[in-house]
Amino acid sequence: SGALLRTLSSTNVIENLNGLLRVRLRNVRKWRGGAMVLRWVVAAIEDAKKCFRRVRGHGQIPQLIAALNDTMKNGIDHISKAA
Repeated sequence: SGALLRTLSSTNVIENLNGLLRVRLRNVRKWRGGAMVLRWVVAAIEDAKKCFRRVRGHGQIPQLIAALNDTMKNGIDHISKAA
């Protein structure tokens, strides 16, 4: 709830990263396999980190992780009971 919900309910965070990656990777002409793609993307993300600011509501991230873990555990239990 609150600021973290407002931040994550928008695609602005993803679009910002995609835009920074596009600028960094647009000059690569020949991609030679998945390992090369991974290296370039990681390098671009490392470079893009300089432009990032703190996520609004970042203090609620541990609660979000706990809720996701609970959901995953309940979902796995539900699936295993159905099987």
